[in-house]
Amino acid sequence: MKYFDYLFYRFSDYYIRRWKDDTGTMYGIGIVTIMLLIHLVFIKLILAFAFPSANEFFFERNEGKNFLESGAIYTAIIVFGLVLLRYLKFQKIEKLELKWKDENTLTRKKKAWGIALYIFLNLSITIGLSIYRRYYF
Repeated sequence: MKYFDYLFYRFSDYYIRRWKDDTGTMYGIGIVTIMLLIHLVFIKLILAFAFPSANEFFFERNEGKNFLESGAIYTAIIVFGLVLLRYLKFQKIEKLELKWKDENTLTRKKKAWGIALYIFLNLSITIGLSIYRRYYF
């Protein structure tokens, strides 16, 4: 969770500083929620490749259904609620700011490249596995 805390802090801090937007924490919460949902899809894909019954349970049963009918909306709402609770109640931005505010520029740039690489790899691998599962599995 430390990585997601850092991701939340950097995105929220960017919006707060750049656009003087007091709702910057919501942008950070949104990014963390999206990344956690992509992780869940990745885990579901790995399980689908490992176990044929998981493939049927997670994907084939919901073929042709939209986001609301497939039940995925409930997972998204639960993840969003948990992230919202975490960052508005327990890990407030002020607490994270004390932890990472005085980071030197070189470390911040290295971590920014790490975040960009993580987001790119996470999305590309998950999309690639999804396409492979859909058309070749």
